[in-house]
Amino acid sequence: MKNPIQSADIGSKTKRCVTINVTCAHKLSATAATAATCTTNGCKAYWYCSNCKKYFSDKDGKNEITLASTVIKATGHNYGAPSYTWSSDYKPIRIAGQNRYETCVSVNNKFKDILTGSTVCVAKGLDFPDALAGGVFAAQQKAPLFLADNTLKDEQKEYLKAKKADTFYVFGGTGAVADKLVTEITTSSK
Repeated sequence: MKNPIQSADIGSKTKRCVTINVTCAHKLSATAATAATCTTNGCKAYWYCSNCKKYFSDKDGKNEITLASTVIKATGHNYGAPSYTWSSDYKPIRIAGQNRYETCVSVNNKFKDILTGSTVCVAKGLDFPDALAGGVFAAQQKAPLFLADNTLKDEQKEYLKAKKADTFYVFGGTGAVADKLVTEITTSSK
């Protein structure tokens, strides 16, 4: 250890200076790492000493850091490439059929490159709440939303046969989609 007493010659007088090295008895508290989200910053793990009011990257309090260096910036939203296309004249592209069931099949066929799951989500075609509520789930499953009532039309049977789904989610009770119709849907998909 260095001699803490040093002398300096100032003209005819000699002054003595004392240098004292003080070390902190760290009282460290840990902060766990948290991942950043799209809207909220995260942080790297760090330790804070309540005695010396400093931040450290290690549990022994040897590697001093700044609080700002622990911040992991929010990632922001990343929706990926759009899954739709516009016509060259920027007019809407209509996807339609003779009725709601044919329109449903046309929409599912139009987006078959996106609806790649082996699941089909089924909702009543004559009433919208179940289909509306199940739409987000269907999208997460990359599954088509299939509207049906009473019995299947030929276009619907052809679509199901081509899709060859192995899992079916039915939105609503038996009053909305009867068990007989569910059986017809599952057998048409084989």
